[in-house]
Amino acid sequence: MSPATVLDTVSFFHPLRTIVSVLLTLFFPHCCCLCKKPFTPLCESCADKLDFCTQFETKIFYPNNKLQAVCRFDRNSQKIIHTFKYQNIKDLAFSIAKLIVLHVPLPPTDFVTSVPPDPLRKKQRGFDHTQLIAQTIAQYLDTPYIECFTKKEQTQAQAKTRSKAEREQNIKNAFSITTSFITTDILNGSSILLVDDVCTTGTTLQYCNALLEECGFTTSNVVFAVKI
Repeated sequence: MSPATVLDTVSFFHPLRTIVSVLLTLFFPHCCCLCKKPFTPLCESCADKLDFCTQFETKIFYPNNKLQAVCRFDRNSQKIIHTFKYQNIKDLAFSIAKLIVLHVPLPPTDFVTSVPPDPLRKKQRGFDHTQLIAQTIAQYLDTPYIECFTKKEQTQAQAKTRSKAEREQNIKNAFSITTSFITTDILNGSSILLVDDVCTTGTTLQYCNALLEECGFTTSNVVFAVKI
């Protein structure tokens, strides 16, 4: 009996289903995070059912971000990201990166970088989830990954802010360009693909883009899920 079948047989009793789900995660660490199919963190069937968005939509809702995305931010895409970030399923970085490369017409780029997480949250998780996605994309594209940003202080999650003014204040001065990045003259004028997991407001990407463009770089942005 497969793990998915086991879950189906106890679906009538939610507490037991939760216990079984936890046990399956322990014994089958590569179960699909959406349907519990074994041996993969995200099965092809569930990946194909994501609410894919068009690049035309992202241009309408985020006209100032040069943004591209795989899918809309909904219950399924949220669960994929939460499983990746909070259950330490690092193999989901490969699944997410593969979806980005396959479903997004990425522009030619000289380098790939990522939006860094809050330092405290990174310490709690034990890894930088956006960096893992970006590094995997860089491997797919055969393009160097470079670490451009330092997040200087803890901020509230952008999704929890209530207004544009609050979002802008929350992110103000939170990031800086790393010294080693600024002093590498060969990078000046290069194109950079900026990667993040989710875009809910666009403010963080816009702020990071501005920092890169002040240094003379051409930027483009890609995320896994976007709030539309």
